[in-house]
Amino acid sequence: MILLISNKSDIHCNPVVDELNRIGADFFRLNTDDIHIDYDFDFQINHFSKNYFYITNKHNQKKIDLLSVTAIWERRPYRPKIKSNLPDSLIDAATEELAELTWWIRSFCSIDYYIGHHSLDRIAENKILQLHTVSIMDSVEKYGVYIPQTVIANNETSLHNFANYFTHFTVKPIGADSVQVEKDMELPLMSAKVPHQVLKGVDKNNVSLSPAFVQQYIDKKYELRITVVGTEFFTCRIDSKKLPVGAGREDWRQGYDVGLPQTYIQTPENLKSFICDYMFRFQINFGCFDFIVDEVDRYYFLECNPNGQWLWVEHDLGIPISKAIARYLLGDINRVKN
Repeated sequence: MILLISNKSDIHCNPVVDELNRIGADFFRLNTDDIHIDYDFDFQINHFSKNYFYITNKHNQKKIDLLSVTAIWERRPYRPKIKSNLPDSLIDAATEELAELTWWIRSFCSIDYYIGHHSLDRIAENKILQLHTVSIMDSVEKYGVYIPQTVIANNETSLHNFANYFTHFTVKPIGADSVQVEKDMELPLMSAKVPHQVLKGVDKNNVSLSPAFVQQYIDKKYELRITVVGTEFFTCRIDSKKLPVGAGREDWRQGYDVGLPQTYIQTPENLKSFICDYMFRFQINFGCFDFIVDEVDRYYFLECNPNGQWLWVEHDLGIPISKAIARYLLGDINRVKN
């Protein structure tokens, strides 16, 4: 039995569900945002019968025993949302109970075939750990993969010293996705190209409030978005250099509205080897990798999102990622091994 854990609004699950239905696979979808409304739970350990942990969907009466799970796709679980006239203190307590039970469910099954992981993904999202890991992999010598020079600091001295080495930098957010600028308006935080004078003029009071994540700016020929499912690779070339300044050239995510110049290509063999090594070290079976290819064809690793978005690539280029996810959960695609 395959267990899919997500939320009701997650459209990435839909094509995988369609594929699992098409081939007649046995699966159960658990949406955690209304877990208290849509599901019944029954976990028992006693002397009179064998252990079991049943979850039943109240709407279609479909049932799963977590002890029978063979693969898990932990796509995008949300914190439960309770709507009630009870006092806020009771709602908060009930929410904490549900959130903890949700985590218990997510971490109950110990299996080899998983995409997304209740604890490993959080570690794999750590950008400092990502860059450090690549730096100790001998990635340049083994795979021809570089990383940008990087500083994360909350003092102006470190930033001023870093500014002496390069003429332009990329400033990236660490954890925030956006800034609230008006009551009903948020400003997304994107990577930006800035001249070294900006770092030279940084104010110590401001940077102490929010540490700066700064990398050397790489003049790119094009970019690669590589989605990996087990040991299958799907590579999209993004010619972001063709996009306008401030509308995708520096951060291709800003190019959605104007249309991304992208092509489905074969994955370079050296990047396949690099990615397999990387995924084994982080114990992940899925990842969305971002690379820059510079003007002299050097590959620069930027980051890996262990639970990244991929549906736009499938829609735009017809890349069968959802089918690969379904096949992996059924055991038809190998896991990454050392």
